Amino acid sequence: MYYLYLYTPFKWNLGGHWVVNRYDVGMNTWAPLFSSVVESSLWDEPLHVRVVFLTMMALKDADHVVRKNEYQLRRAANVEEAQVLEALKILGKPDRKRPDQEHEGRRIQKVEEGWLIINGDKYQKQMRRVSKAAWQKRYRASKRTKGVSRREMNYVKACENGEPQ
Repeated sequence: MYYLYLYTPFKWNLGGHWVVNRYDVGMNTWAPLFSSVVESSLWDEPLHVRVVFLTMMALKDADHVVRKNEYQLRRAANVEEAQVLEALKILGKPDRKRPDQEHEGRRIQKVEEGWLIINGDKYQKQMRRVSKAAWQKRYRASKRTKGVSRREMNYVKACENGEPQ
């Protein structure tokens, strides 16, 4: 299984300073994107629907809410306004292709502040499990090599990566 972090930690302001997004103060937001997305019914939707949804995934805050209006989404996704409106309508409707899913296959829900990514928490928990498993694997490997010096470990890694000695 492959995954990708859609990482949106900072916003650039006109003063030339990096500033943290005001909705995730002290926390960088990210969205797991698993390779299985291309096998989902989302991939059966038109291109602009996929682009808008992936843009929303990148823009969501830590509480899985996208605090943008239609105009801001249009700018971020670089699609026409009519396409954004159609995409929001499609993403908020039940998925007829896979009706057995949670929330009838709806991907977003309109909330007061913007749009809620409905299964955002589910996939974030899944990503945590994947990350924890990878960390545990690295930790166990480091414990097995405990008696080996750092210089020897770096030499072995360099050899494995095909770097010259």
